[in-house]
Amino acid sequence: MAFTGGLAADGKLLPIGGLEYKLPGAAQMGVRAVVLPASMLEGWPLPSFEVMRTARQLGVQLLWVRTVE
Repeated sequence: MAFTGGLAADGKLLPIGGLEYKLPGAAQMGVRAVVLPASMLEGWPLPSFEVMRTARQLGVQLLWVRTVE
């Protein structure tokens, strides 16, 4: 499992960039699940579809999370 992005003091996950590069790298290193900020799904319909399709093709599960406690 891998995590990418920032973590705020209140536990919220902060948005990230470069996911189209990070997913193939994670898959190449054997990562099978990636924790991502759920806030990235809001107002991001087409890129999120592409990212989800890429993840599926690579065999990487995307875990969309709002907070970490």
